[in-house]
Amino acid sequence: MSDDELAAKEREFEAQPLTAELVYQRFGEGICCAAQVFGALAPAAGIDGRSARKIAAGFGSGMACAGTCGCVTGALMALGCRFGNFVPGQADRRTAFFEKRQRFLQEFTRRFGSCSCPQLLMDYDPADPSDLEKIKSQGLMQKVCAPMVLAAIEIAGEILKEEM
Repeated sequence: MSDDELAAKEREFEAQPLTAELVYQRFGEGICCAAQVFGALAPAAGIDGRSARKIAAGFGSGMACAGTCGCVTGALMALGCRFGNFVPGQADRRTAFFEKRQRFLQEFTRRFGSCSCPQLLMDYDPADPSDLEKIKSQGLMQKVCAPMVLAAIEIAGEILKEEM
């Protein structure tokens, strides 16, 4: 693919309004939950969407170690880009960021019951090939993951509108 073709594809990608159907389609095209969340929040976080998606690419599916949901890690990356401390001596900034992080985590957990990828997916681990087949056959990526992507964007997006 030429640079021009790639740039056109990227512009088209970023111009599409996110819906649950589009999120699910992008899963099939190889864009994980973390990349979709961080990519969507990138402008408000002060980073470009391409960089955000590339950074988050390895964080989907609980980081393939039955870990934290990629929707959560993607949102926390965005919040960190906007509000995180970045040089020594920013204890106040760190405290303020941790309060924002906690608000995100509490709201996400209130809505979905957990931040753990396998717990959210009926105790299936998407890193396990046999579990992944069950996740796909039961439509969990469409029923569970796609709505969580949109919710994580919504919750973190509200926090990103705030001042530090």
